[in-house]
Amino acid sequence: GYERLATLQLPARRKGRVQYFWTQDNPFSGYPELRTELLKAKKEEILVRAYGVPTKSIGNQFPRFNDKVHVVPVDRIPRTGTVYHVVDPCGARNWAQIWARFDEIGRCFIIQEWPGQDRYIPGVGFPGAWAEPDGKKHDGRPGDAQKCFGFGLLEYKAEIEAIEKELGREAGLPPGEPIPVFERLMDSRYGNAQTVARQGATTLIEECAELDLAFLAAPGDTVNEGVTLINDLLAYDTTQPVSALNQPKLYVADRCKNTIYALQEWTGRDGKTGACRDFVDVIRYLVLSGARHLQNEDLSFEPLGSY
Repeated sequence: GYERLATLQLPARRKGRVQYFWTQDNPFSGYPELRTELLKAKKEEILVRAYGVPTKSIGNQFPRFNDKVHVVPVDRIPRTGTVYHVVDPCGARNWAQIWARFDEIGRCFIIQEWPGQDRYIPGVGFPGAWAEPDGKKHDGRPGDAQKCFGFGLLEYKAEIEAIEKELGREAGLPPGEPIPVFERLMDSRYGNAQTVARQGATTLIEECAELDLAFLAAPGDTVNEGVTLINDLLAYDTTQPVSALNQPKLYVADRCKNTIYALQEWTGRDGKTGACRDFVDVIRYLVLSGARHLQNEDLSFEPLGSY
């Protein structure tokens, strides 16, 4: 009934090793007293104090994110619900995008991301990782997927349509039919920034609307507020088994590797230049918007009166 812990770990991407010297291996540590003290402590505290295993709560902004709980296979995600599309655009790098589905009991599933590490993009190939570990930067370094593809709005629209047709097929819709997207959200600062065009001042949101991509400006609340809401969705009682009555409200499809990496590694210490921040931002925009599952009655309206 106990969890086995490693005494030796070997890094997957570089040379070296991590050797753990547990407290009980030190005859001068006072282990019997410490063991009694930690009997009712939380798992994270036990790992650090008794076994020297660091936990993400030290620096990661989402210490409760657990890939064994919050990451799920695509075929385990509900096929019905309310779908949202969220974009964090940028001129110097590619757009970070996610599609999320809310089910009828309030759970949110991030079902797809763009660019995805394992999804082929015509004219580009497999883009690779959005962010990668870095020995000096807290939030990693930019990966190949951030290098600008040179896409214009038409190329982005084509990719969005292709993904939504793929999601439609997964949801059991007729071939070629895209999944219905209830709402599209875009970073308000970039989306509403005016640019000078031949016909006059325009915004990215307005230009997308002309291509039948109707985006709303995502709320511009503080980063901390969005992080708090994400942590609230990730929360569950870690001392009890996951069940229908004890489960988080936020899940990520296992193919969304860039999103998973961001939730695992983002500390916020690198500020706006953090390499993995973009996929945190799109989740922030989603939760700050008040996105939820909508029943048919939520979409009904009553006619206005007249006199």
